Amino acid sequence: IWLEWKSKARNSWTTKSQMEQVHKASCFMLLTGLLWADIKDLTFADIADGYVELIRSKNRSKQHAKSYCLALSPEAIDVVGSGKSHSLLFHCPTSNQILLDCLRFIAADLGIKKKVNIRTFRHTLLTQMALNGAGAHGIQSVAGHSRITMSQEYVRRKDQLQIQSLTNVYGV
Repeated sequence: IWLEWKSKARNSWTTKSQMEQVHKASCFMLLTGLLWADIKDLTFADIADGYVELIRSKNRSKQHAKSYCLALSPEAIDVVGSGKSHSLLFHCPTSNQILLDCLRFIAADLGIKKKVNIRTFRHTLLTQMALNGAGAHGIQSVAGHSRITMSQEYVRRKDQLQIQSLTNVYGV
């Protein structure tokens, strides 16, 4: 796989280690619903007793920043592993384009035909939560949405998917 990636990559200086780190970070985002902006600066010191604590702000200004604590699943903890407290959890490429190239290659390797970006994993988790019966408030608590209306969109999408599935089955 690595040789195939190197032949298709735009930037030949992306390393196998970076590719593995992007894969690891992608799994963590899928398991937590956190954004790339939330996890790129996390260190092992930010994780304790099965929780991750971070500062979240849409515009990253200290004036509007909010402390956020999220319980981690055992799978998310396994993805992170262990390390020195001051070490970053993920050592991913700093270039957004290289990060996207890695994500798209990983998705293609997994047979995912949809065009992916760094928000895909978050949307997947939140949609799966809605499909499995989570209400808007549950989705809001994981996503950290400041307004419930954003979380309600995932519940609406679930309803639309159910209607579409019934239409496909019954041809209505």
